[in-house]
Amino acid sequence: MKKAPPPAQQLSLTLSVEASADLAQLQAAQWHLEEMQAELLATQQALATLEARYATLEARTAKNKKLQGYWERRAKQAEADRDRLYQTRLEDVDHPLRTECQRLRIEADDLRRTLRQWVERTLSAPERGAGKDVLTKLLVVAHPDKWSQGQPASELAHELSLLINTMREGATA
Repeated sequence: MKKAPPPAQQLSLTLSVEASADLAQLQAAQWHLEEMQAELLATQQALATLEARYATLEARTAKNKKLQGYWERRAKQAEADRDRLYQTRLEDVDHPLRTECQRLRIEADDLRRTLRQWVERTLSAPERGAGKDVLTKLLVVAHPDKWSQGQPASELAHELSLLINTMREGATA
């Protein structure tokens, strides 16, 4: 048994339902396309803004590098000027720092001389002095390790230690 073909009205209704579904899909796709185009435009504008900012930052960076070079040269020149000034002041006979340095050198030389004389007297007459015990105590006081923080007396302490050790070895021999 054969079925009769659907009436024309029913066929037209089926086509119009399918067409309206296709039309709805087409409208949704069109709306989605417009949204994507708007998003693309916003992204392009943001990219253009970022590129402009980047160009500005590159220009600032180049300018800052030039300024950095300039200030580094100025700092080196200022350091050289300062060093020349200090050198001039130290070479100036009347400058207080030079006078103080000379006074300290003379004082250190006097202390070295006095100490040598005292040690020589102690070694030459051990029966009158404390002898080896005094030298050992003196060595403990003047040892360079005790003066290793860079004080001006560290050189003196080293010399004293060498001298006392030499004399102590000579006293025991």
